[in-house]
Amino acid sequence: MKKRAKKQGHRINNRGTLRLDVRTPIGRIARVSGSSHLPTVNKITAMLKEFGAQEPLRLGLLRDIRDGKLDPLIVYEAYVARRLDQLPTAETMSSLRESLDAWLPTADCGDKQREAHKTAINYVKARGRASATVADLPGIARHIKLTLAKDSHAAQFNRVRSSLQRYLRDTLGRRHELYQAVSDIEPLAETKLRKNNPQSVAQIMELARTIAADHVGALWGMALTGMGPSEFFDGWKIAGAGVYVPGTKRKARDRTVPLVLGDRFTGAKGPNGRAPEWKARLFAETLKTASGGKVQPYDLRRTYATWMEEAQIPRTRRRQYMGHSTGDVTDIYETHEVDRYLSDDAAKLENFVRAGEKETLKLEGRQA
Repeated sequence: MKKRAKKQGHRINNRGTLRLDVRTPIGRIARVSGSSHLPTVNKITAMLKEFGAQEPLRLGLLRDIRDGKLDPLIVYEAYVARRLDQLPTAETMSSLRESLDAWLPTADCGDKQREAHKTAINYVKARGRASATVADLPGIARHIKLTLAKDSHAAQFNRVRSSLQRYLRDTLGRRHELYQAVSDIEPLAETKLRKNNPQSVAQIMELARTIAADHVGALWGMALTGMGPSEFFDGWKIAGAGVYVPGTKRKARDRTVPLVLGDRFTGAKGPNGRAPEWKARLFAETLKTASGGKVQPYDLRRTYATWMEEAQIPRTRRRQYMGHSTGDVTDIYETHEVDRYLSDDAAKLENFVRAGEKETLKLEGRQA
C-alpha cells in the first residue's frame, strides 16, 4: 500500500516555499518567504525583527512586506548587499495594469490625447504579463520596440513610448530611474509619408467649385478659422467679432478667433452641428474625392496658419488663435488678450483672401 506523503504545513501550492510568521511593531507578518531554504528563511526572520527594532526607520518596508507589495526574499537580498536604498518601492512593485488604469483618468491632457494614451496603454497591457509590475516597464518597452520595428510600425512605437513617458513622469517624476530608462530607449525613425500641404486662396476656390455643395461651407470654415474637423462639426459659435471654439486640447484651452467672411460658413453646421451629412468622416471622404487624394482636412488648419502669416498677423496672436501653448519665454511677456485685436486681424485676413480671389479671377479671365 502506497504511503501517504507527510503533510508539511510550510509548503504552499506544492512549491516548497516556507512561510514567515513574525510579530512586528506594525502587526503580524504571515506570508510566504519566497525561499524553501530554511537557513535563509531564518535570516529573513531575523532581518524583519531587526527592522522592527529600528522603528520608525524601517516601518515602511515592514508594511510593504506585510501587505504583499514587496517580496521578503528580494528585500533580504538587497539587505545583504547593503542596497536597501535601491530597493524597488511599493509603487514600482505594484501591478502595471492597475497602475496604468488608475493613471489614465487623471492624466493632464485633453480628451483626444487621453484616447491616444488609452490606445497606447491597452497595447502595453496586451504585450506584458498579467503579473507584470511597474518595474518591468523598460523591458516591456524594449520588447515592443523590437516587435514594431520588425513590422515597420515606427509611429506606433513612438506613440507608445511617449505615453509611457507621460505616465512615468506623472506618477514617479522625471528624475526617477524608470522614467530615465524608458526615455533612454531611442524612438524609431519614421518615414514621413506626406508633407504639410497648406492651400492657396486659388486652390481653395477650385476645391469649393469641385467639392459637394453641402460641404463648401465646411471647406471655407476650416480654412478661415483653423478648426480641425472634430471642432468644426461640433460646438463652435459666433461670439461678437470672433468665433468661439471650445477647447479640445491639453488643459481644454478655449480660444476665440477672428470672424472672417462668416457668411461662407456660419450656416454650414446642420441641425445642432450633428446632422449625418455633417459628420467629419464624411467630409474627409468628400474632400479626398474632390482633391484626388491630395488634400486632407487637417491641411485646412495648416492653410489657416499660413494665411495668417502672409496677412502679417503677429506670431503671438497666431499662436493663440491656433490654440498652441507658448513656445518660449518671450511669448510669456508678449501674450495678451486677443479680443481687442479680433476686428483688426479679421480685416487683415479678409483683405488677404479677397486679394487672392481677385488675382485668381483676373488670371482666369486672361486664360479664358
